[in-house]
Amino acid sequence: MDGDLAGEIQTRLRHLDFVLRRIVACGRELGAVGERYRDHMCAMAVLQGVMAFSSDSTDEANPLTAMVRDLEDRSAEIQVLTEAFYYGAARIRGILQCKGAPLPFLGGFECVGVQDVRNKLIEHPEKGDSGVVSVSFGYQEGTGPVIKPHRRPGQEHIFPDNGLCANATEFVANLTSKLEQAMAKAHSEHAENPA
Repeated sequence: MDGDLAGEIQTRLRHLDFVLRRIVACGRELGAVGERYRDHMCAMAVLQGVMAFSSDSTDEANPLTAMVRDLEDRSAEIQVLTEAFYYGAARIRGILQCKGAPLPFLGGFECVGVQDVRNKLIEHPEKGDSGVVSVSFGYQEGTGPVIKPHRRPGQEHIFPDNGLCANATEFVANLTSKLEQAMAKAHSEHAENPA
């Protein structure tokens, strides 16, 4: 067993846990700021009879400017963390699929959601089997971050992202299953050939 690769997997799993917890926290913050923004805009509409606001405003004292900046910052943080999750999970997948079985009984690990989002939507969208190069990002409670939800007509069914919640759940379930299988095989092999 390659201890360095096992250690890398362990470290990356801790990182993925941190990333997911941070995304959940940012999602809550995004929702709270969005609600304050909507409430403020509604109050302004009632008071002024008009809803006119430019996010390009340079008035730093304007509460709407601060709210818009906060919304943009939370959204950017969620996007960066989401991509970090997919890169980290893909690295774990790559280690476990490495030829020569550096980690006994763990070869063949697969996670289609992580693989497709990382390879087809983030890393190589320009390649022929994807072609989904639009720049869009979504976030919904219960689904979590979604890579490229808005696409050109006819691309809706090309590597659709089910959302980070579904993909992370699939990743954990598949990895747990693979680890349970590996432990059973290792136990069986040890029982047949005690040291």
